[in-house]
Amino acid sequence: MFEKILWEGDEFFNTAFQEIKNARESIVLEMYIFKDDKAGIKWQKQLINAAQKKIKINVIYDKIGSFSTASSFWNQMIQNNIQVLGYRGILKNRKRLVKNNAHYPLWFTDLLLSFFRRNHRKILIIDNKIAFAGGFNIMNETSKLYSGDKRWLDAVYVTNIPLIVKEIEKIHLDSLRRVKYSIRDIVTLERKKAHEAVLYPYHTCLHKRKRRRKFFSKQNICSMRYINAVKKLMNESKKRIYIMTPYFVPPRSIIRKLKRKAKKNIDVRLYMSIRSDLPFIRNVSFYFARKLIKKGIKVFLFHGKELPNASLRFNHAKVFLLDNWCGAGSGNVDDRSFSHNLDIHIFRNNPPFLKDVEDKFKWIEEHSYKGMKSNMPIKLSVFFLLPFKRYL
Repeated sequence: MFEKILWEGDEFFNTAFQEIKNARESIVLEMYIFKDDKAGIKWQKQLINAAQKKIKINVIYDKIGSFSTASSFWNQMIQNNIQVLGYRGILKNRKRLVKNNAHYPLWFTDLLLSFFRRNHRKILIIDNKIAFAGGFNIMNETSKLYSGDKRWLDAVYVTNIPLIVKEIEKIHLDSLRRVKYSIRDIVTLERKKAHEAVLYPYHTCLHKRKRRRKFFSKQNICSMRYINAVKKLMNESKKRIYIMTPYFVPPRSIIRKLKRKAKKNIDVRLYMSIRSDLPFIRNVSFYFARKLIKKGIKVFLFHGKELPNASLRFNHAKVFLLDNWCGAGSGNVDDRSFSHNLDIHIFRNNPPFLKDVEDKFKWIEEHSYKGMKSNMPIKLSVFFLLPFKRYL
């Protein structure tokens, strides 16, 4: 058995391609952004080659995240016996509901979900034995081969531990049900109601208020809502809380917990990026980060420059270090990931790769600017966006 975190796109691509070539039964791929650029075409060829070996392949992509991908790209996969499913479009869903005589609130709710709930999961499962779960999208920006020094920094968790692979399969099945039966999303507009955070090893003890009974996990593994997992592990942390996220627009409860932990002299650090693909969300993130700086919390803004004249890199990784717990996945620290978007996050206690992750955090600190008021300006547009922060 093995498990590790990959930090570079080319390393992720090469590892995934090798496993796809060795596949014997099935391949499951779930992506938020799947572009038809050079990197996407390379993935397409790998999947088609596997399909020609009569391997069952299922691909789920997000229709908003992959809006720039041509329909001919998907049709080419379908023609090679690859099942391709798109998660929640806008116009087609509305036309289908109106055609079925859906009442006004139903199709209007569906329209809202098209914008506010996206399938943000990035999952690859091969033969139900090896699983990848992280933040890498399939596009040129993640690869040094195609983007050079401007490539994004990201993280993906890889494992063949049966218990964890099985939990990742369950999360994928949740996505599959939501694609095929969209009513599951329509009836849960406010909260997605998905157990998409996996904690291992973890002895669960759940109290049911009505019956006052305790239920203990026999398999030493637990799955729960993403926000509940983050809060629970933050509450248990007594030494350090390191959070790496590209978008930091947290609910008030997370801000309060971080401030309380810092007040107790716990080492709290926030790792963000000075470059972003969404500048307006970066500005809002700076607004909340400045609040933490006032309480003595260290903030690092990743630049990724190996040389003074090198290009800025974007840190798109979503990684936690909470005492001996290490978490990696696709979830950001914002209301959209906590309440709306479909995400996945794997938390491991004392994993064998913990030292490597700690070293990577040190490397990121060395290639980051120290967060200060001078390099984290608050722009006027932030105050217009704050009332809508739950949907940013």
